[in-house]
Amino acid sequence: MVIEVKNLVKRYKELIALDHFNMQVKEGEILGLLGPNGCGKTTAINCILSLLNFDKGEIKVFEEKMTPNSYNLKRQIGLVPQEVSAFENLTVYENIDYFCGLYIDDKNQRKQYVNEAIEFVDLKDYIKFYPKKLSGGLKRRLNIACGIAHKPKLIFLDEPTGGVDPVTRRQFWDLIYDVANRGMTIFVTTHYMDDNKTYTYLRVRTAYYKKIKKPLLSGDFVETLTPWSLDVIKQDYGRKWTEIFDQIPKYDGFTNIPSHINYKRSYKGFYNQYEPLTIKPSEGDFNAIQAFLKHIFGEQLHLGLDYLTILYQKPTELLPVLCLVSLQRGTGKSTFLSLLKSIFGANMTFNSNEDFRSNFNDSWVNKLVIAVDEVLLDRKEDSEKIKNLSTARSYKIEAKGVDRSETEFFGKFILCSNNEDDFISIDPLETRYWIRKIQPLESTDPFLFDKMKVEVPAFMHFLETREITTEKKSRMWFTPEQLLTDSLLRIKKRFRNKVETELLSIISEIMDNFELETFQFTNKDAIELLKSNNIRVTRMETKRIIDNWNISVSSNTFNYTTYKYDMNGIMYESHLKGRFYSISRSEIDQILMI
Repeated sequence: MVIEVKNLVKRYKELIALDHFNMQVKEGEILGLLGPNGCGKTTAINCILSLLNFDKGEIKVFEEKMTPNSYNLKRQIGLVPQEVSAFENLTVYENIDYFCGLYIDDKNQRKQYVNEAIEFVDLKDYIKFYPKKLSGGLKRRLNIACGIAHKPKLIFLDEPTGGVDPVTRRQFWDLIYDVANRGMTIFVTTHYMDDNKTYTYLRVRTAYYKKIKKPLLSGDFVETLTPWSLDVIKQDYGRKWTEIFDQIPKYDGFTNIPSHINYKRSYKGFYNQYEPLTIKPSEGDFNAIQAFLKHIFGEQLHLGLDYLTILYQKPTELLPVLCLVSLQRGTGKSTFLSLLKSIFGANMTFNSNEDFRSNFNDSWVNKLVIAVDEVLLDRKEDSEKIKNLSTARSYKIEAKGVDRSETEFFGKFILCSNNEDDFISIDPLETRYWIRKIQPLESTDPFLFDKMKVEVPAFMHFLETREITTEKKSRMWFTPEQLLTDSLLRIKKRFRNKVETELLSIISEIMDNFELETFQFTNKDAIELLKSNNIRVTRMETKRIIDNWNISVSSNTFNYTTYKYDMNGIMYESHLKGRFYSISRSEIDQILMI
């Protein structure tokens, strides 16, 4: 238990403020203490923090008895008092820095924490302002920033919405929920009855939506937004609909800002459609997960942990397309996807091959992780699509009956396949793929995933606090050398064979059409022929292929005749000058037989 209060009694002479008050608060909970002014809410906070003596009872915080001298405990606690507590002669930045400095000695760490707190409460434009120049709502934001800057595990918010208008009050509750999503346990007091209500509806621009919890087969629920009519709200609530209407939070539009550490539902007046993680990180062991990841990533375990850490800490970073392949069953590929799903929840989606090929992408284009199990994307256009999306920063959303719209894209692709060799086409010089062959699990444990699911909070804490061991050295973070595996080489070789076969096929067709016994061409000519057939390769790659043919090449620069495609795809004879290769029909037949 984070807070445990037993039979707390506090008297002010003849007045009994707290009469055998009992309370428990678990880690990660938001506990609201609701009551009118003067009922003892602030007294309860002061007693819990040992700022006030009490007559009877027992108080424990983090399983330890709280005393006035429990400084180690108090360093883990943040307090946002009812009255705005700020130094009028210090700027916004200086105030937050001062309060953070009471707990954090390291200057660099304190600077980082202060900037994060300013960003979190959206006070960037006011850091040089003095408190007297701030509105009531901005002062409250300053108060919260001062209380959370040192990243406490437990925070007390005493009447945080006092003295502000209903709209601002709603914004503050969004902010409080965002604080909770950072992994803090929250104790909040309020005398507003409305603050205790769950807000079912919201308005984005001029459209209304209802928040619903959709049940899943797993027994869990996922919160979704469903378009709703104001007329239906009126019908459902009758005369009370105006009360509901006044409480509906309003947003200027939708946005999608991925964050797992400093999540915000309301972002600069926009409704953030990226979902907060439902599981709260907590310290602990994750032996089953560690052993399983060792199985998945093998000798590249440190890269695998870095991949997952970046995914968690830096969700907008580009990462390679991760492919897990094996001809055998029972390797744990699907279990790996399930593990990620338990961490990232609604921000991860499972697609089929056809889902990915469909023109309608609204179900996956806004997700962090896009998993395709039993993948077979062997078409050239499939590979090109994934390759382009893996480095895209924006993409068009397409949905049935809705106009296309541009959105920021930050999705990471994870592909699983039982086909090791040709589930996807990869150019020989492509650097955007990481392919690992997964061996069968040594022992079949039907409860493996259940064991790992219990460890997810501890593993999330590990990802949240872990330092990334590899330095960013490419747009996909990792270098091609770091990601090189035998499986990747095999697929690239297979693609090279396809290129070779295609080039020989094109040359044979030209020789048949123009009744040639030999065909003359340069490396540049070969590249142009392949390009005309929608195959793009580098000069070095075609040179390697042609050199392997061991065909004759002119000793010097001479005039030669070759054949090219014009803009309309029509073949024509071209007379050029250069060092050229010559290949005969018999040589083509011999190469194809090898």
